[in-house]
Amino acid sequence: MGRIGAVGSKDQMMAFRAIGIDVYPVEDANSAGEIICKLADEGFSLILVEEKFCNDLRDIFAMFATQPVPAILPVPGSRGSEGIALNRLRDMLKRAVGADIFERGETSKEEKI
Repeated sequence: MGRIGAVGSKDQMMAFRAIGIDVYPVEDANSAGEIICKLADEGFSLILVEEKFCNDLRDIFAMFATQPVPAILPVPGSRGSEGIALNRLRDMLKRAVGADIFERGETSKEEKI
């Protein structure tokens, strides 16, 4: 299995360090982008990125989107989820499966319980 890295604010990265993931604390999106590119060059297979940096890193996400590795996944930060991680996972699964498995349809009253 390849290496896993996590990029984000220092307080968020400590939890990843506790489970053995290489952590790279950053203070801004520019630093996060530089670290992501460095980790990709070093052969990391999975890079977790704190959601608060993701909007500013769209170019980097796009640059690696068509490559099998590294997989770059947003993770929620201390403010909770901004929905970026779920939307990215949804898009990736849509491409892989060919259908939106998260699509919500109408449910009957019994199914809502």
